[in-house]
Amino acid sequence: MLLADTGAAFIPGVTGAGQGVKLMYAGEKRATQALLHHPGSRGGASHQQTILDRITELKCQGHEHLNGGNLAEERIPTPGGSKSYRRLDITTKDPGGNRYRENVGKRNKRGDPVSRERRALDDMERQRADVHDLLRTNKEY
Repeated sequence: MLLADTGAAFIPGVTGAGQGVKLMYAGEKRATQALLHHPGSRGGASHQQTILDRITELKCQGHEHLNGGNLAEERIPTPGGSKSYRRLDITTKDPGGNRYRENVGKRNKRGDPVSRERRALDDMERQRADVHDLLRTNKEY
């Protein structure tokens, strides 16, 4: 069942045509609420909300949500990288059955990924993880 989050309550269907209406599947409601209140290693509420919003967009495009968001993040070993493994923010299966991955992070004033994000993308690229970077500016983070 698809629900709409108008900021105040979850209601069936897509009602409330105003801004801020977000689509969410009923089974994800509780896990999503818990996730946004316990950031830990998954980032703050803004970071998590961006991930959840993007997962919703991908689902609307026919993707199957596999990892990240309110599910466990996909963990990719990165031997020889700056860290021994990396966890991806979003992993889905596209309509053609191919694995699709995105990572959310910060950009500097020039618009380039900050060094932490660059290292993560470099580590995953070395493993041929084919990660699409969805990076936000500092103002949006």
